[in-house]
Order: sequence, then C-alpha cells, then structure tokens
Amino acid sequence: MQARNASAILGIWLFISIFCWHHEPARGFNDLVVGLALFTSGYCGQYVRSFRFFDGLLGCWMVLSFFVLSANSFPERVHDGVLGLLVVGLASIGTGERGLDHWVRHFDRNPRLFRWPLREA
Repeated sequence: MQARNASAILGIWLFISIFCWHHEPARGFNDLVVGLALFTSGYCGQYVRSFRFFDGLLGCWMVLSFFVLSANSFPERVHDGVLGLLVVGLASIGTGERGLDHWVRHFDRNPRLFRWPLREA
C-alpha cells in the first residue's frame, strides 16, 4: 500500500516538475502524460493489485525515454531516468505478506538493525 502511495507521489512530482524548469517540448509532454498516468495508477493500485505492473511499465518507459527522447539538458534526462528507476523499484514491491508494510513492521521491531556503527553491545 505504501509503495502505491509513493508511486502516486512520484507521479505528482513528475507532473509538477514540468513547471519548475524548462523542458524540451517532447520531454515535457512525456513528463506530463506519464506523471498523470503514474498518479492515476498509483492511486488505483491501492484498490486493484495488478495496477503495480502498469507502474512498472511506466517506470521502464521513463528509463527508456532517457535514451530515446532528445534533451539539451543532461540534468533533465537524469531526473527522468532516476525517477523511472525509483518507479520500477516501487512497482517490484508486492502488496502481499512480504510487501513494504511487512518490512517496515519488521525494522520497527528490530531497532538493532539501525545501530551505527554495527557492533555488538
């Protein structure tokens, strides 16, 4: 459930980012459409489990668009590529027993996992 919320938030960010800095026309339109689709699928993915695969396809397209769509600005391309990798990673997290909720509960119960430096007490 939390992974779908994160996908929806990344979709909102992708949509908002086209107004934050200059985008090439093709890349700006791509970010607009993919951002809205990502938000919609992230929101609907809370209720329909199979929507996470659509998130994965959108993330793969964002990574692929790093190479396919032209952009004069390298940071703009990196933004889309990194965002695509994040979306693919979130889409790979299941919603079942071993989903993100399970791991958050697991780490909350085991505070020793977050001690630094890692040494025995």
